[in-house]
Amino acid sequence: MKNKLILVYSLIISLLFTACGKNTANNNAEMLNIIKETENDTRDIKECGTITIGDKLLMLGLSGDSEYNYSYYAGEFLIIEDNKYEFKRTIPLYNIGWQIYTKMWENGNILFCNNSDVAKVQIIIKEIGNETYTITEEINEIPWIYYHDVSDIHNYNIQYKFLDANNKEII
Repeated sequence: MKNKLILVYSLIISLLFTACGKNTANNNAEMLNIIKETENDTRDIKECGTITIGDKLLMLGLSGDSEYNYSYYAGEFLIIEDNKYEFKRTIPLYNIGWQIYTKMWENGNILFCNNSDVAKVQIIIKEIGNETYTITEEINEIPWIYYHDVSDIHNYNIQYKFLDANNKEII
């Protein structure tokens, strides 16, 4: 009986510590705060958008006070239930141009643009054995995020062209 009580008390204590952990969030602001704390950034983080795939959510944000002093973040969360998210990890974004970032995530590519000179993105895909095709996405608001699912494409080369309002390539 004594061993059972110890086991029950241990379970209760571990549940309390788990519930009080800083790895769960109930809204976007709390998710941003978890990312901020994980990355040890003391500045405010602005929400740039989210991408949801199945039971995973990617929160994208930036912190800083000027275009020369921004830090870009992506935090992956597991959707536990409505308005309850469990933090999994931060994901490094790769800089591919002035305030333009990308990263492979969940069978696709994330594009994150904070460059106000960019008006559209051309996604040029050459799947081996097939013709090249182009997808054009307009950018109407900065910061801009986009998820391009490539799970149905195999053996491919992909190129992203970021264009200004005159269709001149930026980068």
